[in-house]
Amino acid sequence: MERLTEKNDETYFYPHCFEEECIGVSEPCSECEFEEKICMRLGEYEDTGLTPPEIMKLKERDTAKKIEINAGIPTCPVCGRRIVKCYDFCPDCGQRLEQ
Repeated sequence: MERLTEKNDETYFYPHCFEEECIGVSEPCSECEFEEKICMRLGEYEDTGLTPPEIMKLKERDTAKKIEINAGIPTCPVCGRRIVKCYDFCPDCGQRLEQ
């Protein structure tokens, strides 16, 4: 994925201002309408190096799912590994478990 932000010290900024005379700047522009908050959030996301599908996979894994009981044995609802009921996460696949 192509990076959209640049970082100067601790500040992220959008390097292509929307004003014609500013296109291609390499420093934060105080005249820019692109919100600093948005640049910070996007820059932090880009720093993870994760793609949108990887983010969605992590979000799904972090959504707690109920432990399944198969033949009286508690198992992970995702990978089927036998687990202890008090686990918050499956030790095999990392799925968050609902207590």
